[in-house]
Amino acid sequence: MARAVEQEPVPGFDTSTRSHAPKDVVNAADESARPSLNYDAFISYSRIPDDAIAEALQNGLQRLTRPWYRIRPTLRIFRDKAGFAAGGDLTQSIADQLDDSRALILLLSPEATTSPWVDEEVAHWRAHRPHSTIIPVVTVWRAPEDDLVEFDWNGADVPPSLRGHFEADPLAVDLRWAHGPGRLTDGDPRFLDALAQIAAGVLGRNKDDIVGETVRMRRRARRLASGAIAALVLLTLASIVAGVVAVANARRAEERARVATSRQLAAQSVSTAAVDTDLALLLAVESSAIEPTSEALGALIGALNVDPQLERYLYSNGGSINDVVTTSDGKLIGSNANGHLSVWNLATGEEEMRIPTPAARPLWGIDIDVSQKEVIVGDVDGDLFLFDLPSATAVRIGSGHEDVVTVARFVDGGSRVVTASEDGTVRTWAFDGRTLEPLEVVRVGEPVYDALVMQPDGWLVLATAHRVSWWHWPELEFFIDFPSDSSVNTLAFSRAGDRIVAAGDQDGVVTLNNLDNEEPLVELPVVPGTSVRSLEFSPDGRLLYVGATDGTTRVLRAEAATDESGGLEWSVDEGRSARGHTAAVTALVTIDDGDRIVATSSSGEATVRSTGSSNIRAVEVATVDGGVMDLGVSETDEMVLGALAGPRVIDLVSGRSLLPSLSARPDHVTGAAIARDGSTVALGTIDGTLIVWDSDGDELIAEIEGHHGPSPLEELGSAGMAVLAVSIADEEGPRVLSGGVDGDLEVWTPDGSFTATTHSSAATGIAIGGDHAVSTGGAESVVFDPVDGSVASTFQGAGAVAMTGDGRLLATGSVFGGIDVWNVELGDLVGRLSDTAETPTTLAFGARDRILAAGYDDHSLRLWSVPDLTRLGGDLTGHDAGVTSIAFGADGSLYSADWNGAVLRWDLDPASLIRDACVTANRALSERETITFIGDGASLRPCAESEPPSQP
Repeated sequence: MARAVEQEPVPGFDTSTRSHAPKDVVNAADESARPSLNYDAFISYSRIPDDAIAEALQNGLQRLTRPWYRIRPTLRIFRDKAGFAAGGDLTQSIADQLDDSRALILLLSPEATTSPWVDEEVAHWRAHRPHSTIIPVVTVWRAPEDDLVEFDWNGADVPPSLRGHFEADPLAVDLRWAHGPGRLTDGDPRFLDALAQIAAGVLGRNKDDIVGETVRMRRRARRLASGAIAALVLLTLASIVAGVVAVANARRAEERARVATSRQLAAQSVSTAAVDTDLALLLAVESSAIEPTSEALGALIGALNVDPQLERYLYSNGGSINDVVTTSDGKLIGSNANGHLSVWNLATGEEEMRIPTPAARPLWGIDIDVSQKEVIVGDVDGDLFLFDLPSATAVRIGSGHEDVVTVARFVDGGSRVVTASEDGTVRTWAFDGRTLEPLEVVRVGEPVYDALVMQPDGWLVLATAHRVSWWHWPELEFFIDFPSDSSVNTLAFSRAGDRIVAAGDQDGVVTLNNLDNEEPLVELPVVPGTSVRSLEFSPDGRLLYVGATDGTTRVLRAEAATDESGGLEWSVDEGRSARGHTAAVTALVTIDDGDRIVATSSSGEATVRSTGSSNIRAVEVATVDGGVMDLGVSETDEMVLGALAGPRVIDLVSGRSLLPSLSARPDHVTGAAIARDGSTVALGTIDGTLIVWDSDGDELIAEIEGHHGPSPLEELGSAGMAVLAVSIADEEGPRVLSGGVDGDLEVWTPDGSFTATTHSSAATGIAIGGDHAVSTGGAESVVFDPVDGSVASTFQGAGAVAMTGDGRLLATGSVFGGIDVWNVELGDLVGRLSDTAETPTTLAFGARDRILAAGYDDHSLRLWSVPDLTRLGGDLTGHDAGVTSIAFGADGSLYSADWNGAVLRWDLDPASLIRDACVTANRALSERETITFIGDGASLRPCAESEPPSQP
């Protein structure tokens, strides 16, 4: 039996006093007639040294003579280590298995001979199965090469209970050679012979028959295995083919799912942009990262352009940011509703420091001293705290107010402090750098919501529940007040030297006052239906930013009065107004000499905006004297400019000028085009001449005087007919199309030229797409074949024209104002873009026909997505004159030129847009947002991995 080296028999294993009888005791001759037994043999052995041999014998005998198709073994062998159930009665189990076995396989070794366990098993077998088979297997005895003739079968070489059992030396199985790696396998002939010899003894059959049967079954199994392998190979090939098809189908399904998810996120971005811009930016970025669909590109551009001047969000987890100051080294410091001070780096957008107050109560009024190291803040209980920025500590330095401290200001170089409160008082304090000493108290009689100390002008201005009052400073003597029908929430002072103070009230009205007028200078209902919470003048005093409780920042602009008063006329500049926040705009402050403005919100976020350029960045590529009339861009990054001062060709990568011989011509160019591969340049001049130029040799190919008649530009002294539009179709070599004031549309080839069509008035635009070309003149657009001039269809259209690269869509200026988009094949109007009644001066499709761009005389550009024709945000602003021509580059960039000669590049590359969107949003989707908008799918997190601060 398998055990560690045992010294004592198992207690209770006393077969002489067993309380149960054996199942069946028969003689050897009747063994085959006995009832069915569960085991053919019982292996009795000592675990040391025969554990491995016993296990190999059990496994080998159970495999022997078993057909490949049978699961149950032909021979069932019991080995105690494998046969006992956990927790069973060990003694009872051994006795039962011995009684339930046909033969006893006894592994003989010196350890087995002295093992009480083995001896008990042999004794039980002899007592209850005296005539049953015992098959001795010698595993250890002397050297393996010694013959077993001297083995003492009735003496010391066998267990005591077996001594005297054998009348003659039995035919024992010799496995002394089997100790060693790799020997106890069916592949070893000696082991197979030993297994057959044991099986013959168990079954009462001839050993050679068993070996032969085993060999035949294994050969048959190999034949069947070979056939199975062949079938399996065929099935594998079939499954591979099916798998490839399934993978392809799965990939198509996955791609369709990605496209659907991308479009869904893009639609959610578009619907969210007007109310939650940072979320719209992140959804657009996720949409583009999942699948760069046209909808994703449109959502990106729209989200970036819905608030064109927005540059970056800043976040705090301190709830409402109630007031802010800036430092000279580019830091923004805000007092928060959770009682701590936040410090942001405006260059990186990071919150670098958060300093708590001991009381942890909401903070309000804030100011920084001249050293830029100490900040004073008031809280809701009337206490004052001093924050030391280098050590990031805060201490309480004074109290006296009985309500919210709305204002805390350093004055007189920091030696004094002025505070105001909703308790209706204004207090002055002496400050020695660490402590406050109270000086004077002015009881106003109603809550003070804001206060300005105007030094050295000598005025203190207070905003209270029903008035704006002026007081002499530092005497604190009342001078004058301006009553208000509503509570005055906030004040701002113009630094332009005109002593103008702006006040914003609870009803959304902004009033401007100064001491030279007893009546308000201006009273404008800027945000009707909501309250003004914050105000800030630009450094030159010509712009006034108005923060409201609806999350918007409006802009008032001052222009010189048209009358003889010499004053200023103020009006709301809707083009500069922005939303950006989902809650009240609590504070405004200009930075970088007025080039940017920071707005904070009661939702715990701040925004940084440019006061000039659009969020979609524009870079000046060139400036040309005399204004640019037309431009063209090749797929190899060359640009041709048609200017009244002459032509110019630019390498867009290096910025250097190309084709010096062409650029030296004095022609007044009104139309310009360049072949897609940059090999040919075509120019139309004010005198009706068409110039075709070889770019490789910088030399003239042809100069054709094809347009005739009086010039409409008489001030330039032209006697010919201006060529207003030029285009190049180069699928089968250069084919130049030109349209002039004479209405003719001429097609030039190296083999000659012909007139394709004639308009009733000047041909003002030409475009090429697919196998079609289109020209506009008067109130019609004619689609024709540029090869033979045959007309395909005619559409209503005026002025500018553009066609998609495949020739399927056509965009024209609408005769009713706006833009018409047509299906060329069907002749149907796809949509009319009439968000503005103004007709564009120039049109272009770009970004693989996913964007339609338009330029206007009001200096702006506008974008729409294709094919859904959704407006992509607000206007692109950057030109100082009317836009004359636009074109898309191979990388998706948009180039635009104006009457002043400025040429700008707008970066619409998706990678750049994603980068700008991530910088602007300055966070990643939160877990809640991810679950809401993406569901079970994980965010691809294309932006920074930092989570947005949690909001209280």
